[in-house]
Amino acid sequence: MSEKINISTKKIWEFTTDDTIYIPKKVKSTQNNHFFLCQFERLVNNTVYGKVLEIDKDTSWDGVKVGDTIYNEYTKCCLFGASEGIHTHFNYFNTMGYAFKDIGAEETESVSKHPSYGMIGLTKRSSNKGTPLFGSNIQHSQTICLSIKRAVNKRQLNNDYIHAQEELIEVVLSGSQFAELITSFGMGDGVPCTIRHYSGHNYPDPPYENPMDIFQREFSAKMKNIGAQCESLVEDSLKMLKEKQTISKGDRDFLMSAINQLISQISSNTPHISQQFTESMERTVSQAKMEIETFVSNRINSLGIDAAKTNPNLFLSGLGGEQKTIEE
Repeated sequence: MSEKINISTKKIWEFTTDDTIYIPKKVKSTQNNHFFLCQFERLVNNTVYGKVLEIDKDTSWDGVKVGDTIYNEYTKCCLFGASEGIHTHFNYFNTMGYAFKDIGAEETESVSKHPSYGMIGLTKRSSNKGTPLFGSNIQHSQTICLSIKRAVNKRQLNNDYIHAQEELIEVVLSGSQFAELITSFGMGDGVPCTIRHYSGHNYPDPPYENPMDIFQREFSAKMKNIGAQCESLVEDSLKMLKEKQTISKGDRDFLMSAINQLISQISSNTPHISQQFTESMERTVSQAKMEIETFVSNRINSLGIDAAKTNPNLFLSGLGGEQKTIEE
């Protein structure tokens, strides 16, 4: 017999004569229970009575005929259909009177999005050629990249799985810039960084000029200006001596003012340039030391301390330029 789907979420005491139900009855030939599709008639003291609707393709089977009323306890009766998933089967009534209770599908997966969700990460990058960075006096072979991306939260298997999506911004810092960043909370506007990517746009390397060349150009310009002032002072003095028989007090004041300005330029502004040059060179040395320390640390980690001790040439390879053998 082909089972008829009659799954329902009603309780057994809510059934009417319009409902069907599978009632088991022990047959004579096998002494086993056989389920018969019946028209529900009534429920009396937890016993279900129903009229047999069909028996395979015949009208009777092993003493049971179509139209007979059979009965059994409702917890032994059942409905046929898919209560979970797509597979059909017999669903027995429980003590609460349900053969199937639809409590809704369990929500096991969900994806949460919000404009505020993001991920931030740090990575190290290496370059065979020096990389210029904004606010740094040297070019770097080792840099630190900070990236901020949008994110989504995927809830799956009772756990949160956060995934990065499109990148919002990527900035690059030198080792000294990164160290200054994490040790100077609330100080000023922050530290310089180099923006590589922002809002879907990539940016090229910043322009780089050797700080010594910059100071040389600025110092040359300052000396040229002082020379021009000296020439102007000499020219005015000679003209005054040639054209005037006597030098008035106003003339003397004019000459003294020009001389004092010249002295100020030489005694004040020029030492200031020298001081700034010294500070810039100190920053350059500090940045270079940090670059070398970073290179040494990464080289030791990649080769292993023991390998660096036993074979110093391996350690020195990659520094570039002339290599020397270290002798004990």
